[in-house]
Amino acid sequence: MAMRTEALKHLDVPVIVYLAERTLATAEIMKLVPGSIIEMSKQADKDLDLYISNRLIGTGSAVKVGENFGLQVKPIESPSERLDAAVDA
Repeated sequence: MAMRTEALKHLDVPVIVYLAERTLATAEIMKLVPGSIIEMSKQADKDLDLYISNRLIGTGSAVKVGENFGLQVKPIESPSERLDAAVDA
């Protein structure tokens, strides 16, 4: 296992922070303009989902890091489960 882990440490994998999703009618999409707001079903104070290679591995809250956004990670899967998510990509 240690050799497998060492060999994979430099592998780049997609990291996705998922806010929410919503379905809109095409007519609603055509009305969107700069400044439009699309309301999501997820409450603003709820945690965001953290995905590695399209697999949920944890949650966290949005934070501001300088001029960028970040994710402060809360519950997260074990290192071996995170590695499995990265390798399954």
